[in-house]
Amino acid sequence: MIKRKDIIGDEALTWLDNAIQEDARHPFRAILARNNNADRPESIDESALADSLCAVWDNPHGCTVNTTAHDMAKAVTEMLVCCRWVNFIDPHISTGRPDYRPSLPAFLNILGCDQPVGPRESIEIHTGLHHGTAGFFRDSFLQLIPNGLRVTFYQSQERLGGRKPHNRYVPTDIGGVSFQHGLDIGADGETDGITRLDLAQYIFRFKEYDSAAAVFDQATVLLVMVETLGGWEWMETWPPAYSPTRK
Repeated sequence: MIKRKDIIGDEALTWLDNAIQEDARHPFRAILARNNNADRPESIDESALADSLCAVWDNPHGCTVNTTAHDMAKAVTEMLVCCRWVNFIDPHISTGRPDYRPSLPAFLNILGCDQPVGPRESIEIHTGLHHGTAGFFRDSFLQLIPNGLRVTFYQSQERLGGRKPHNRYVPTDIGGVSFQHGLDIGADGETDGITRLDLAQYIFRFKEYDSAAAVFDQATVLLVMVETLGGWEWMETWPPAYSPTRK
C-alpha cells in the first residue's frame, strides 16, 4: 500500500467520487471499483477485468526503451514519483563520463518534483571505485543534483573472493527494476531492456547494497552526503554516520 499525503475526503461524495477527485490531484494508474456506471475511463470494474485486453490491469514486467535520458526516466517515472527511498546502482556511474551527465539529472529531477507520498527518506547512488577525490565528486555532483534533494554517495569494490558490484538496478521501497545496459545514455538508435524485479531478486539486491551489509569493500571516503537545502553541505564520514531506517 502507498500512503498518500494531504488527502481530503468529502463525506458528501461516494467512495468512487472521492477516488476520482484524488485521481485529478495525483493520477492513479487506474481505479478499481465495484461498478463503473458512469463509464469513467480512469475506473475499471470486474467486467473489465474479465476482458483479456484490459490494458491498465495487465501491467507489463518489462519494456524496451531508447537509451535517451528522457525515455529512460519516463519508463520509471511512476515508481520514482511514489517511492519514499531509492537506490541508483551502477558500478560505472561517474559524473566525469559524459554519458551519465544527462541521465542522472533526468532521474533526480523526478524525485525533486512534488509527489503524493511525502518527503523522501533517502536517495542513494552506489557505484564502483573510481579513485576520484572528494573535491571532484563535490564539484561534479553540484552541477547535477536538483535543489532541495539530499543524495548519499557510496563507492564499492569487490572483496577478495567476493562478488563484483556489477549489475545495474534501481530498487525502491515499492519495488525495483534492472537496466540491462546501464543508467547511462547510448548512441542514437540504441535501446535497452528494463525489467521489473521479482520479489526474490528485489530482496537479494536490496540486502546486497544495504549500507549496513558487508558484501563489498567501501572506498576510503565511505559516505559523502550532499545537501542542497538552502546551501551545500559536504560531509565525509568513516565509519558512516548516516544510515536510513527501512521497514
